[in-house]
Amino acid sequence: MNGDLFSLIFAMIFVPCLFLGWHSVSNWLRIRRVQKAFRSLPEGFRQQILNQIHEAGSQANICSVLVASEPNPSASPCVNSKYGGLPYAEEGDEWPFLKPGHPEQASFLIQVKLDETFPRPWAGRMLVVFNRHDREQTVRSYATPTIERSVKLTGAPPEREWTLQQIRVPRQQFDDPRTEENHFNGLLDYDPVVLLQTIPALNADLARFTKRPADLLSAILVPNHCSYGFEMSDIVQLGGRPEWLLEEPDGCLCNQCGRSMRFLFQFGDLNGGQLLGSSGVCYVFGCDEHPEQPLAFAQFVHPQVST
Repeated sequence: MNGDLFSLIFAMIFVPCLFLGWHSVSNWLRIRRVQKAFRSLPEGFRQQILNQIHEAGSQANICSVLVASEPNPSASPCVNSKYGGLPYAEEGDEWPFLKPGHPEQASFLIQVKLDETFPRPWAGRMLVVFNRHDREQTVRSYATPTIERSVKLTGAPPEREWTLQQIRVPRQQFDDPRTEENHFNGLLDYDPVVLLQTIPALNADLARFTKRPADLLSAILVPNHCSYGFEMSDIVQLGGRPEWLLEEPDGCLCNQCGRSMRFLFQFGDLNGGQLLGSSGVCYVFGCDEHPEQPLAFAQFVHPQVST
């Protein structure tokens, strides 16, 4: 092998490895910086930022997000939106299994209490979702959840518990309202890059702690995934239009009456695991005429299916 050929082969191998190594180190340093900035925030600052977003969203709301917080000891998590811990249940409920006759129990994913932005019969209703390691998930619907009726289920060991706080999201500010098109089209209304453009005051507040406000805002919105960047599988979207991970399905129809179902919320693997596959997203729909029988199904990048 002559020297020129050897040099060519070496360059073909070494240069990509060098680039990948530099990219990995750069990402690692960026993650460390945003984690350090997040930990340095003064007490109450995160809630201040969330309040700013919620206030702007209350004036021109398109949907809401549910952001994770440490459980409040003075509150009752059993009747509030949360994930981890034990799910809400009532007398007669049992922990569901993956499938009828299957020995393995399903995993508790999330419970969401719908607010007054939803019409009857959904306002105040609680929906509890369990993972079946399949496309369709198990979902239970409770019309008036109360502490008095709640019972503890015996089932799979609980994940760490996080309460979910509802934050209303403002509509994007378009450069040309006649066409509603700008360079943010294609990004979610609650993407940090969009929120910083929609609520300019956030930039000055976040710039006190970082040179990358969007990275820090990502950590504020999703503190248990403290890194940088933002994926729709990282957060719970409540109401609005569903943001499909893959192609939009043909239709979500009620099994009882055949009517189109209302989109209620969507969420991903909030505990950092891969119960929904790699960056999977679960969508929950309900029929206004049959609210006791909602539908929950997932879209997967790389599904994980139990045998």
